[in-house]
Amino acid sequence: SWMGAIWQVLSDAMGGAAGKGGSRESFLKYAESNFTGVPYQMGAMSRNLADCSGMVAMALRHFGLSIGRTTTAMQSSSGTQYLGKSLSKTIPGDLAIFGHGDGAAGHVGIIKNPATGTMFNETPPRATVSSIANDEGMGYGFYRVNGLHNGSDKKHKTNNALMKLAKKELGSSALNWVKKNLSEDLDVGSFNIGGDVGT
Repeated sequence: SWMGAIWQVLSDAMGGAAGKGGSRESFLKYAESNFTGVPYQMGAMSRNLADCSGMVAMALRHFGLSIGRTTTAMQSSSGTQYLGKSLSKTIPGDLAIFGHGDGAAGHVGIIKNPATGTMFNETPPRATVSSIANDEGMGYGFYRVNGLHNGSDKKHKTNNALMKLAKKELGSSALNWVKKNLSEDLDVGSFNIGGDVGT
């Protein structure tokens, strides 16, 4: 329908179309709802204090999964699949794993919105949504947790011709305004990689 196409274009501009549902997106939502604001402490793994990999490990434990306790273990786990360095290959609930320049993994976050380049992560001073720092000098990669799944694709696909027309009618300046002003609220200036017990 025409209104469905308009809504889909606006939802895409706000970053809401990237999610696939299922346990992968539930993992992200669980982590956010249980760890937002939890203070960072290297080596900690609780709901009161956590480091980056401790938070991810605890959130995965809720879904009966374990891919290791440290970012290095998560990176080399048979329970993860390396997706490469292109954010466009990720979906909400995938992992961003960063190094400290020597190739060793040192920080992990849960991808929140590939369209806006954000992740939920435990980083000093506390767990929050921040910008994905894709500084290649630090080393980074994106990973998918194999034990999580996507929800089934929606059966009612919006007609591509209607989508193109909706984008054209809304116009690029309006869509850019929506992206800038209506996507998630985050503080991209406070990103500070803290690391975990593995480094």
